[in-house]
Amino acid sequence: MSANYSASKGAVIAFTRQGAAEYGGDGIRFNAICPGWHLGTELGREEVGTQTPEQIETFLAKLHELTPMGRTGEPAELAGLVVYLASDASSFLTGQVIANDGGWSAI
Repeated sequence: MSANYSASKGAVIAFTRQGAAEYGGDGIRFNAICPGWHLGTELGREEVGTQTPEQIETFLAKLHELTPMGRTGEPAELAGLVVYLASDASSFLTGQVIANDGGWSAI
C-alpha cells in the first residue's frame, strides 16, 4: 500500500468525524464505509489483474488466511449498509467509520 493511499484514507476518516461535529446540529450526517477486500470492484480487479493465475491464487489464499471470515467480500455485500446509512433507520448515527471487511481490521 502506498503512502498517498493511506494518507487519503486517514483524511476521509478525519473529514467524516469533523463534518459530523460541525454539521450535526443542521441535521447533516457524516458517516464513512471502509470496505475491505471486495474483489468484484475495479480496485480489486486491478490488484490481481496483472498477475499470473498462480500468483492470483497465492494472493487470494493469503487474503483468506488473514481475514477472520476466511474470504473476500462481494460488492453486493455493501448494499445493505449503504441502504441503512441512507435511510431514516440511521437518523441518529453520525461521525462513524464502519468497516465492512470480514474482520480484517479486528485483528
